[in-house]
Amino acid sequence: MEQATNTGAEIDTTKLIAELVNAPQAARMADGTGTPGDDARARCARTSLQTMSSRGEPAWRDIVWTQLANAFAEKDPARLHAAMAQVVEAANRWIDALAQRISTADQPTPTTATSPDELTTADLAQALDDAREESGYALDLSPGCAEAMAERLLERLLVCRRPSIPATADDGPA
Repeated sequence: MEQATNTGAEIDTTKLIAELVNAPQAARMADGTGTPGDDARARCARTSLQTMSSRGEPAWRDIVWTQLANAFAEKDPARLHAAMAQVVEAANRWIDALAQRISTADQPTPTTATSPDELTTADLAQALDDAREESGYALDLSPGCAEAMAERLLERLLVCRRPSIPATADDGPA
C-alpha cells in the first residue's frame, strides 16, 4: 500500500484548520451536527463496527469513526459535548496503541538517551513542542498544553519502567 503524501492543498488545509480552531470566534462557530442523514450514517458505522468485531477484525479506524458518526448525529449541545469527549478518548487510546507499537518496533536505541527517571516535564514539553513544529501538521496549542501532555507522558514512561508493575495498555492516569 502506498503511503499518503502531503500536497500543497493539504498543507493549506492544515493552516486553515489551525486558523479556524484558534480564531477568537471559534467558540461561537456552528457545530454542523444533527443534519439530515447523520442518524443513518451513525447506524451504518455502528453496524460496520459490530460486523468487523464479530469477524474478529475490529480496527481503530472503525472505533473512532463510529464514535465520530455518533457525535455528528447529536443535536443537543450537552449530548454532543459528551459524545465528543468519547471521540477524544477513543482517539487517545488509538494514539497510545500506536505509540506502544512504535516503541516495540525494532528501532535502534540511541546511546545518549536519557532514562525516563531522569526526564523532567520541561524536557518532554520541549520535545513535544519540537516534534509539533517539525511535523507540519501542528496546531497552535494553548499555553500549557505541551506541559500537560509532557506530564502525562512522563507518568506513563515511569509506570512502564517499574519492574514490579507490568505495563499494560491501560496504564496511565485515570
